[in-house]
Amino acid sequence: MKKIKPVIVLFAICVIVTALVGFTNELTKDIIAENRAKSAASTMRELIPSAQTFDAVETASAKEGYAAKDATGSTVGYIFVTVGSGGYGGDVTVMAALNSDGVVTGVAITEDSETQGLGKNAHNEGFRSQYANKNVDEYTVVKGAAGSENEISALTGATMTSRAVTRAVNLAKSAYKEVTAQ
Repeated sequence: MKKIKPVIVLFAICVIVTALVGFTNELTKDIIAENRAKSAASTMRELIPSAQTFDAVETASAKEGYAAKDATGSTVGYIFVTVGSGGYGGDVTVMAALNSDGVVTGVAITEDSETQGLGKNAHNEGFRSQYANKNVDEYTVVKGAAGSENEISALTGATMTSRAVTRAVNLAKSAYKEVTAQ
C-alpha cells in the first residue's frame, strides 16, 4: 500500500493539471484567435496602405489569399499567406503583398521558429525589402551579394531560413498567377 499511494497522488496531480490546462486553453482560445485576426489585419494594412477592404480569394498555392480593394472597390493588389518549408527551425509563414501587376511590394513574416540572432533576422526590413519592386517570375537565394534582380542575398548563417522565406514568396507569386489566370 505504501508504494501505491504515491502513484495515486501523482496520477491525481497529472489529471488535475491536465484539466486546468485544457480549461485555460478553452477559456483563452477565442481571445487568441481574435488577437491573431487583428494582427493579420494590421499587417495587411501595413503592406497595402491604400486598401480599404480585403476580400478572400481562392488559390491552391496559398494558405490564404485576399484581393485588396480601395474605397472605390477597385483591386489595388493582393495579399497571400504562404508557407515556406525547410527553415532551420521548421516552416516559415509569410504574408506577401503584390500589386495588380504581380510585382511584390512587401513581405512580412508572420510565423516562424527560427534561431534568435540568425534566422530571426529575416524579420528585418533590410532582408525583406530585397523582394520588393522587382518584376521577376521567381526569386533565387545566393550566398554573398545578389548579382541580378531575381537574386536574394542570403542572411549570414541563415541560408535555410532565407530559402524558406523565398519559397513562400515564390508561392505567393504562383498564387497571384492562379488568381489572375496569367
